[in-house]
Amino acid sequence: MTNDALGRNPVVDEPSRGWDGGAQDCCPVPASSVTTATLDDELVLCDERSGEVFVLNVTGARIWSLCDGSRPIEALARLIAAEYQIDEQRSQAEVRNLIDSLLDANLMTMPSRRDPDLN
Repeated sequence: MTNDALGRNPVVDEPSRGWDGGAQDCCPVPASSVTTATLDDELVLCDERSGEVFVLNVTGARIWSLCDGSRPIEALARLIAAEYQIDEQRSQAEVRNLIDSLLDANLMTMPSRRDPDLN
């Protein structure tokens, strides 16, 4: 089994938290307190609030770059599956795993998508 973007071994069959119902339609965005720097093929994330530093591998960095608030998780996973020529189910699990980890570390947020008719 390969390591995930944060260097851990993901359990692909384990369900991610919060992916039932409307959560799949949410579009992840980096937290405003996070600054980034590229180091070779890796992306270094620094949480200015906590002072903690995290490192994403090249795949994790690509997923991070796609998290601009315009794409739901499923669309991110489809893009990654196509770019890396992997099975969509595997891509869904790995993208969700990374997003969960980034959410848990407060490096990313997933604001609810607002209905434009309500503005």
